[in-house]
Amino acid sequence: MKNEVELHLFCGKAAAGKSTLSKQIALEKNAILLGEDLWLSKLYPEEIDELADYRKYSKRLKSALAQHVVVLLNKGVSVVLDFPGNTIEQRSWFMENPRWFPHWNAA
Repeated sequence: MKNEVELHLFCGKAAAGKSTLSKQIALEKNAILLGEDLWLSKLYPEEIDELADYRKYSKRLKSALAQHVVVLLNKGVSVVLDFPGNTIEQRSWFMENPRWFPHWNAA
């Protein structure tokens, strides 16, 4: 039996365990884990000093990854997004990508 393709998203306060849970689900589901913290630290290692910097670079990263997530899902690869979703602004990114909805499994 073929596994269903899923997209996992997380909403919760800082230090609530979202990253720990995302790693666990990625392992259990044999899914690709995309984590904002890792990507931002590798792409912009010395450039995020304040909240405005984070918003700027987070927006760039999300823009770059959105289509990639669609491609992965359409290829049959489940995805776990370890991106914060604890504010309305952060959750809006999830809602702006309707091609994700058939695969959506929000936690």
